[in-house]
Amino acid sequence: MMNYTELFYPPRFAVGPGSIQAITDFTKEANLTCALIVTDAFLASAPVMAAVTDVLKKAGIPYYVFDRVISNPDAATVDRAAALYTEKKCDHFIAVGGGSPIDVAKGASLVAANGGAIQHYIGVNRTVHQGVPVIAVNTTAGTGSEVTRAFVLTNRENHTKAVSLDHHCLVAFAVSDPQLMLDLPGEVTAATGMDALSHAVEAYCAVNHNPFTDGLSLQSAGLVNGALLTTLHEPYHLDSRTDMCWAAALAGYAFSNSGLGLIHSIGFQLENICPVPHGQAVGLFMPYVMDFHRQAIPERIADLGVACGFTDKSIAAKQVVAHFYEMITAAKIPTLREVGFRADDIPALAAMAMEDPTLATNPVQPAVEEVEEIITRAYCNDLQ
Repeated sequence: MMNYTELFYPPRFAVGPGSIQAITDFTKEANLTCALIVTDAFLASAPVMAAVTDVLKKAGIPYYVFDRVISNPDAATVDRAAALYTEKKCDHFIAVGGGSPIDVAKGASLVAANGGAIQHYIGVNRTVHQGVPVIAVNTTAGTGSEVTRAFVLTNRENHTKAVSLDHHCLVAFAVSDPQLMLDLPGEVTAATGMDALSHAVEAYCAVNHNPFTDGLSLQSAGLVNGALLTTLHEPYHLDSRTDMCWAAALAGYAFSNSGLGLIHSIGFQLENICPVPHGQAVGLFMPYVMDFHRQAIPERIADLGVACGFTDKSIAAKQVVAHFYEMITAAKIPTLREVGFRADDIPALAAMAMEDPTLATNPVQPAVEEVEEIITRAYCNDLQ
């Protein structure tokens, strides 16, 4: 009987101030000659794009730009990026942005290497060949997409999201340079920070957790706890921005190898009902799901508390749940009522969450009535 754990993460990752310059060495060593930059319309004309293209010019790498990525991208966007890559005879992608551009580039890399359309590869390990090289230049600290084997696409016809896992889409080189994030709006910093924290929490609680992911999750949670509010109060605090880069990457490594859970099951589906950014969606439900999990896995919730500085493990679980709620409030994450969610939608959201694939690795399989109660508590801001 085989009983082993296989780990997946990018072969190279550069993090810290000035790390964007490492692209020059990587492209030279990998003999890359022509890039397709994948980004959105806003970033295409932002200073961060000039920082990337300056590095490419220094390296003598010609490039083309695909700037049609939108929030919550769909399969058609991926296929258009892959088609332009082929048309321009590029040999690598450079994703510039947060989760959406990086996910599009990862998906397009699979299409470029395996042919067909991305629809054929939505699922788990549906490809045969490694995707063409992707360099991920992260401009937010939260999604972890730069280090995961996951990509998320939205079906605009039925308003659902599909989370796919494929180790062939792991990027070849990931870059998280905090200097590119200094001018991020506060609401983006807060939402992506909550995304990173939710990844750390769920990876630590997931049924597939292991010693590797446990250490990453706890370290990530501690870093977010120490750095997020400082970053929000002092946006140009480079050390805190750097800590958030580390936190996002560590949590990404963790959940990519252990799985997610109920926080994301509900959060993903909320996004199909209300136009709310992903980080806000998961942040809204995180303390309530953690409070629910205190009954089933109290030791692991307590461990997260200890990682955040609550040294009395006998009460750390309760303390960290309350603390994360206070962090969410301090970060000005909108409430369910404020994002336009209605109480009448609670049963539908609970039913949708029960069908979300991320629930498979949750530490317990809840009844739909329990999920309804969690959502109701979040709606009422009831964390008593």
